[in-house]
Amino acid sequence: QSTTVEVKQDPRVTIPMADMKEKNDLLNSFAANVEVATTAMDRIREAQKTIGMVNKLIGDKEGDDVKELKEMGKKMNDRMKEIVALYRPKKGTQGIFRDPSLLDLKLGNAYFHIMQVQGKVGQTQKLEVKHATDAMKPIIDQVNVFFELEWSKYQKAVEAANLSMFKDYQKLEVKE
Repeated sequence: QSTTVEVKQDPRVTIPMADMKEKNDLLNSFAANVEVATTAMDRIREAQKTIGMVNKLIGDKEGDDVKELKEMGKKMNDRMKEIVALYRPKKGTQGIFRDPSLLDLKLGNAYFHIMQVQGKVGQTQKLEVKHATDAMKPIIDQVNVFFELEWSKYQKAVEAANLSMFKDYQKLEVKE
């Protein structure tokens, strides 16, 4: 058995429904862009883990192709660190650190301004979202270019190296 329930606005809230909807729409569109930035960082972390796994597979092997793979992996890691440095402070940063050029601060400011508005969304909120979105675009472009050009070359080199996770084991014998 089911019943229909009508949810009504709290009578103590004097904010018009249209203003609440505008705030919600702004927040939802902003959240979609934050999700893009999050996905980009997730991809970078995944790529860093992949390089670590490749380096473990290479181990102490020798040869020009192995040396080249290690160098490519180091270059990939260095490039990804450069991109991550546009997002957030470097690892190990202590204390209160606010760099207005970092994307995480811009995203946080925009979110803060959206959530703090108690009535109609104003130019401040829209401007903060625009600043954050404008700052995000070139960084996302860098991530896309990295994976389309640089990462794909590394991926092909690793695939061509035919690295195997398996070792050749010799038969064991017990001597009497």
